[in-house]
Amino acid sequence: MKTTVSSKGQIVLPAEIREQDQIEPGQEFEVERIDRGEYRLKRRSPPPNKDSLIAATALVHEPTVVMRNRAAFDKAGVQVVDPRAARAPQSKGRQDTITTQIR
Repeated sequence: MKTTVSSKGQIVLPAEIREQDQIEPGQEFEVERIDRGEYRLKRRSPPPNKDSLIAATALVHEPTVVMRNRAAFDKAGVQVVDPRAARAPQSKGRQDTITTQIR
């Protein structure tokens, strides 16, 4: 694929690549010069966010998470109860519950 360098020295990754690899704005990359005209671009792993750490804990210990922001938990397959919801889903296992407020 072809891309160009802007007057600010920026290179745009084509949309097809960004979509395939789920590259989001602000994602950091390492750039390595291999040889003249040849470069390697490697995505840096972002530090885990707090929701992801809570989701990982819930996967190991199988509690229900009470949280308004469901995004990280739904992707991980963790059972979430939204306190704003009119009716909470029925529990499918242990009755442990983790409640947190992320600041």
